[in-house]
Amino acid sequence: MRDLDLVKFALNNLNGDEMRSISDSFSPNFTFSTPRFKSLNFAQYCAYIDFVSSILKTNVNKITSDGDIFTIDVNFDIIDNASNYQKNLTAIGTVIMRDNLIQSLNISYTASQLDLKVILKIAASIVRHFKNMALCK
Repeated sequence: MRDLDLVKFALNNLNGDEMRSISDSFSPNFTFSTPRFKSLNFAQYCAYIDFVSSILKTNVNKITSDGDIFTIDVNFDIIDNASNYQKNLTAIGTVIMRDNLIQSLNISYTASQLDLKVILKIAASIVRHFKNMALCK
């Protein structure tokens, strides 16, 4: 798979099984980060996307590249029925590739206080889920 196709696939597929099926396209030292999660490894990333896939949809708007660094303009549709919350959040993704492997994926965004409150609630649920799966301490 070409680097650009791999980046598109990784951003558009919020499915851990699909990510695991292309695990050989990720560096053994892969890291995923967001403003809330500073450094998840590949197994944690797959668990993360499995967890958020029910409330999060991605819409990739534009991908640009400068060598092995890809910058992605993306919108996330967040729909959390438990808290009756819906939001379209604009974000920037940065993917670093080396030797045709995804080294890292970083998502950054700016959120309002209400958005942060809901995101932190969701994040706390993810952390509990990770602890139950023994993916974090």
